[in-house]
Amino acid sequence: MRPRRSLPVLGGLRHAAATATATAPKCKRVLLLAPRTIYDEQRDHVFNFSLTVATIAGALLEAGHKVASRLLYLPWHEKWTAANEDWSGVDVVGITVNSAQLPAALALAEEVRRHAPSCVLVAGGAHATFAPEELLCGGFDYCVLGEAETGFLQLLNALGDETSTSLDEVGGLVRLGEDGAVLRNADPVPSLELDTLPLPDWSIDDHARILENNTHERLAQIRKYDFLTRNDRILGRLSIESSRGCPYICIFCTTNKVKGQAFRFKSARRVMAEHDAFRAFVKRYNPGATGRIYATFVDDNFGHDKERVLEFCREIESRPEPLRPLWSVMCRASTVGDRSFTERIVGSGCVRIYIGAECGYAEGLKRTKKGLSIRILDSAADVIATTPGLRRAVFSWILGFPWENRSKAFLTIGKALEIARKNLQIIRSEIYTLTPFVGADVSAELGEPGQRGLADIERATWGFEHPLMSDADCLQLRQVADLVMTACAFARGAPVTIERLATLLSAPVLQEQGFGNDMAHALAQQTARTNATQWAETELLPQLQHHIADSLSSSTDSEM
Repeated sequence: MRPRRSLPVLGGLRHAAATATATAPKCKRVLLLAPRTIYDEQRDHVFNFSLTVATIAGALLEAGHKVASRLLYLPWHEKWTAANEDWSGVDVVGITVNSAQLPAALALAEEVRRHAPSCVLVAGGAHATFAPEELLCGGFDYCVLGEAETGFLQLLNALGDETSTSLDEVGGLVRLGEDGAVLRNADPVPSLELDTLPLPDWSIDDHARILENNTHERLAQIRKYDFLTRNDRILGRLSIESSRGCPYICIFCTTNKVKGQAFRFKSARRVMAEHDAFRAFVKRYNPGATGRIYATFVDDNFGHDKERVLEFCREIESRPEPLRPLWSVMCRASTVGDRSFTERIVGSGCVRIYIGAECGYAEGLKRTKKGLSIRILDSAADVIATTPGLRRAVFSWILGFPWENRSKAFLTIGKALEIARKNLQIIRSEIYTLTPFVGADVSAELGEPGQRGLADIERATWGFEHPLMSDADCLQLRQVADLVMTACAFARGAPVTIERLATLLSAPVLQEQGFGNDMAHALAQQTARTNATQWAETELLPQLQHHIADSLSSSTDSEM
């Protein structure tokens, strides 16, 4: 583990006094950094803007500050180092940090401190909100909690002009005092009128290369976006936020703590204004390009207020078809199970729906405080499987909750496969292992927030030491989950090689009861890919479902 500082080492613009000197310029030169995450190497390379960076940049630029950025998750920044950055024009460095970015963020802080000791280092994001002490002792000067547009601006004012805002008045600011004690200001007041926020700014660094990699030609080559075709003529890809806050209290999530439980939303006109501004930005870069924007809504609960969604649909439908976006959303299963709602959004251009299913058994759904049931999940899957025009639906599942043993985890894997088989061409089941984000209630069950730290986040297989299952059990479950997802992809004709499927079938856990050998042998008998695809759908998937049921039965017997 990287060594941590227990006491602050003050830089040139640090809080040597309650406020900065009057001679400091009010306008600050800010460099925003978006670190890599521990998941980046497991994903298709998707070249996208950071909505967080664009949102903060829009607020800072409107206030008169100068902003640059480095989106370090992009592949052309893999060799970026603080040593080759020009720090002469930088006063403040802002780094967004969630738990998955923690290792990279701490390394960045160490680098920046070494090569630009006079720069102020500021952390924001979920990890900064729930474990600011960890980041302050890891090299940061300040943490801004919660929604950072207001707090970050107040901090820059406090650093730049003693007659403006003092550090004590910055909402949600956490810092270390001269004696090393943690100084925490009052919590920030969230923005209630989201329509009044500045528009995100997409024109900061890297925009040209990102746009080059977000055309329909590029997206059609990426597995995650294989439902977008060349005929869609995608002009650009936009991440957009239409609401904040969530009234639900899911134990694995931090949204309701970072952004509050009060559901706040932007008007339909404001949302489309962001779309139009991004479209105009793309057209300035490439005046001759034609096509539609593909907009991904990042709201955790897009359908919470159905009337505002219907207003949004009407706003889209009032436009000529070439100016209407194709879009995707995250919705609760209970919302998607309303057939009239689902057909309405699909009719207005929604082509992909993401649903957090989480658990495949009633006890798990209750303990996650998700507010769902198996009946609700089945109903949502039935609606999705039969809704004309919907191109993709993703059901997301989580393995490894603290109360789970092998039998409960197998219930989730089995349910994931069952739902995917309702319509293989539309439904995807994506099975993840639990990431215990600091600040989530489930994190406290595994160790107090801020005490687990870097070592546990960096565990390669599971993310934490499971209280009921061994690492071998966890690895076996992961192998079965990977086989389920790969077999479904193979059966629907996705570009999965026979060799990849055969490798997964050879995993030791699948050799039990002869299942892996039998299926690998049957796969080898398929002389053509079309035959193999049909065999996978009619033979492999049903046999895999039976095998999971058998494994569930044997696990239950051994755990009694």
